[in-house]
Amino acid sequence: MSGTTVLQLALLILALAIASEDEDARTYSTFAHQLMEKFPASAKVFVEMAEEEHEHRRGRSAQAP
Repeated sequence: MSGTTVLQLALLILALAIASEDEDARTYSTFAHQLMEKFPASAKVFVEMAEEEHEHRRGRSAQAP
């Protein structure tokens, strides 16, 4: 593989990882919202999980060449 092809593949993998973390964060946020009224402690766990996914995304975005 050429250097350009390897770079393109790396960027694709990075984009997929970021998209996956975005989707996970949205899912966790939705669960938190749905649980908030009756199960606030459980909702808090999902809020924290969503925040962690956002942190991962920020870290991965910083890795982009």
